[in-house]
Amino acid sequence: MGLAVITFVAANWQALSTTSRVILLLSSFLAVNSAGYLLWRSPTKQWKSRLGQALLLLGALIFGANMALMSQIFHLSGSTYQLYLVWSLGVVAMAYGLQITLLGILAVLLAGIAFIFGIGDTFYDPNPSAYELVILYMPVLATALFI
Repeated sequence: MGLAVITFVAANWQALSTTSRVILLLSSFLAVNSAGYLLWRSPTKQWKSRLGQALLLLGALIFGANMALMSQIFHLSGSTYQLYLVWSLGVVAMAYGLQITLLGILAVLLAGIAFIFGIGDTFYDPNPSAYELVILYMPVLATALFI
């Protein structure tokens, strides 16, 4: 079912207007996170809480996909590590706000990917940007955020 939806949207992606693309991306993000939050907070059944956590994890993944697709729609350029870095900071905010360990693990993985992709760019730049400074001080930042 999910593959059918993805295939349908991918086949018609170029035919959609920019407004409808943005509405589709944001509504899917809000719907999945809202459903996940409501099921996660359900006190009645254990399976609802687990399904809610899974939907919140899916919402965190949709968050990254939305950032990548929005930058593609509006022709924004940037390095791959910048995407992963901002994505990990957003997931860290979700993990702290909801206190879900699985989101924290995803944030650590995303920050690690950002560090691996970004470390090569930072050593040779005499005037580092804010993103490059975050990569340079990632061990200190990771210690502060993830412990």
